[in-house]
Amino acid sequence: MRPEDVTKLRSEEPRDLWPEIERRLSLRSPRAHRARRRVPTVVAAAVVTVVFGLALLGLTRMLRQRPVLIGAGDIARISVPEPQPIVPGEGAIWVVGARSNGGELWRIDPATNQAQPVPGTEGAWWPAAGEGAAWVTTCHPNDQTDCAEADLLRIDPSSGAVTSSFRLPDPPTAIAAGLGSVWVSSNERLLKIDPRSMSLVGSFSIHTNLLGIADGHLWATVEGSGVPGVAKIDPATGRIVAQVPFHDPCTFGASDQLVIVASCQGGRPYGTGPDRLAGIDPATAEVQFDVPLSSYGDLAFTDGHPWIAAWTDSPERVRVQQLDPSTGRPTDVSASVRPGPEPWMEIGFGAPSVFIAVSRDSFWLTHVDAKDVVRVRIPK
Repeated sequence: MRPEDVTKLRSEEPRDLWPEIERRLSLRSPRAHRARRRVPTVVAAAVVTVVFGLALLGLTRMLRQRPVLIGAGDIARISVPEPQPIVPGEGAIWVVGARSNGGELWRIDPATNQAQPVPGTEGAWWPAAGEGAAWVTTCHPNDQTDCAEADLLRIDPSSGAVTSSFRLPDPPTAIAAGLGSVWVSSNERLLKIDPRSMSLVGSFSIHTNLLGIADGHLWATVEGSGVPGVAKIDPATGRIVAQVPFHDPCTFGASDQLVIVASCQGGRPYGTGPDRLAGIDPATAEVQFDVPLSSYGDLAFTDGHPWIAAWTDSPERVRVQQLDPSTGRPTDVSASVRPGPEPWMEIGFGAPSVFIAVSRDSFWLTHVDAKDVVRVRIPK
C-alpha cells in the first residue's frame, strides 16, 4: 500500500489497526512457496523496530471492492478463514485455513462450492491429494519452535475423516502424492511413505523443498549444500538422475510436458537483473527456455499450458496469465480478479504470494481475499 493509501484509510475508517497488525505478525505462514530462510536471532532483533516502523506501509490489498473479473467470469467466493495452500484431487479441493491455534484443513465440494473443515487436522501445514486419499502435514509448536511435533495425516476423500497418521522425524517442507507413494520433503531428508500401510519405505539424504511428479519421476527444488536448482529423482532409489542449476528456485510446477521453476522477489543476487522463469523438458532434463519474469507467482498447468498467478499493481488485482509452453512468454489469454470487501493483508515487504489450484473448468485462488477461496472460470 502506498503512503497516501494509509492516510486515506485512516481518514475513512477511524479504527485501531494495531490489534490486526499484531495478530497478523503472529500468524505462521504454512508455506511461502518454499522453505524460507530463517533469520538469525541477532539479525531478527536488529530488524524488529524496522518491521514495526514499516508495518503500516507494508499493509497491502486493502481495497474495498467487490471481486470483478476482467476477461472471464467470476464464479464464486467460498468462505474459508485465511486460506493459504490449496490443491485439487480425489473429487474435492483441499485448502489449509486458519484457526485460533494454527491451521486446519478444509474440504471444498466443487459441485456445490460448500466448504467444511476436516476434524482432527489442527496444525495443518501443507495439503496434497492422490493415491486414493487426501493428505496433510501438521505441525504443533512449543516454546522454542513452531514445529516441535509433525505428522502426516491420511484423509478419506468421501467422508472427510482422518483415517491414519504417521509421525514425521523432521518439520516438513512440502508434500506430494503419486508414483505409488506419498513424498514429504524437509531440510534433512526426503521421505517415501506407503499410502496404504502408512509405513516408511525410503529415507533419502536430499535437501528438497517443493515437489512435483513428471515423466515417471519425482521432481524437486533443491537448496542447501551444493548447487541450487531442480532435481529429477528416481522414485525407486531416491537417486538424483539429473539436476538443473537455477538460482533461488522459489515457485515450481511439474507436468509430463514441462517442468517450470521461477525465482521470486529479492532471492537473486543484487545487480543480477529481474527474476527468471525456466522451462525444463522432463524427459531429457534440458532447459527449453530461461526468460525474465516481471511478477513472480504460483504456477499451474491446464491442457499443456503453464499459467502463473500473481499480484499486479496497475490496478491492484491478481492476474492469472497463460504462458507459451515453448517460450515461457505470456500469451494474449489471461484472467484477473480484484480483491473483495476483505482483501488478503500481509505485514511485510511486497505483495502476498498467490496460491493456485486447477480443477474442472476453474482456477481456485487464495491470498486474494482474507476469508474466501476465489473460484474463477478458466478463460479460453
